[in-house]
Amino acid sequence: MSNSNEALGVRNLVLVHGGFVDGSGWEDVYHALRSHGYQVTITQHPTLSLADDRSGRRRVCPGINQRPAAGRACPADSAAARRRILVSRPQEVRRSFAADVQPAKAAFMADSQLPWGVDALAGTISVASWKAKPSWYLVAKDDRMIPPDAQRFMSKRAASTVVEVPGSHSVYVSQPQAVASLIQKAATGAASLATRTR
Repeated sequence: MSNSNEALGVRNLVLVHGGFVDGSGWEDVYHALRSHGYQVTITQHPTLSLADDRSGRRRVCPGINQRPAAGRACPADSAAARRRILVSRPQEVRRSFAADVQPAKAAFMADSQLPWGVDALAGTISVASWKAKPSWYLVAKDDRMIPPDAQRFMSKRAASTVVEVPGSHSVYVSQPQAVASLIQKAATGAASLATRTR
């Protein structure tokens, strides 16, 4: 990829985290994209409900309508369950969510996870961006949270450009260069499509 983003058209990127984590997991992807001249913003939203998340993301990027996919979770204590909040057990994070992440980093991810609101499952989207806009999808072939075949189904339904790599649900942490490469391809592809439709 070119070190200059001037020819790319798309210069500003917004990275959105999913459930149980915050934006800090994007750090290495952020640095990889910045080294190629992109302006990168990472959202920090509460993952408690779709409406709350949408509101937080819209402060950064008004066009974001969708919530990233989230995996299964284990109820924590009864107080969390009463608040309709889920957290994953630390051993589950390391085994299922971040299986290919360095053990110390996976332990940190487990201990610093954000609670995820059950209400997020009931959220509705008025406009699904993937129905009207091009999309790119990275299938993590070793994902234990969202089965790879489910990822392939979703990406096919969205008519996404797909790249598959070995990796866990936390592939953005374990393989930031592969993720950054796909994002760069998406930025270039989106700019090319925008130019053709003018």
